[in-house]
Amino acid sequence: MIASTAAGRPYDVPRMVSTEFVNQVRLHVINTAIDTSHVPDTTAVAAALDDADADVKEAFRLLAEGHVLPRMRSQSPHLRPTVRRN
Repeated sequence: MIASTAAGRPYDVPRMVSTEFVNQVRLHVINTAIDTSHVPDTTAVAAALDDADADVKEAFRLLAEGHVLPRMRSQSPHLRPTVRRN
């Protein structure tokens, strides 16, 4: 959903997702990572949970904000987590 600031510039209004939904996303990401050794992107999680990609992206943002998932590198379509290489 797009709204505009007082200056007329658009900004993104955060989507409202429930704590229960955020926990479903968290558990799906963790279980998929355990089962496949791969962290799913937002599109894969949205398809698996049969939910909107925008809601899953908001859940990823909230999980990153709470330090449950790593911060995202960019606002790319798949919101890939940052991976440190040693």
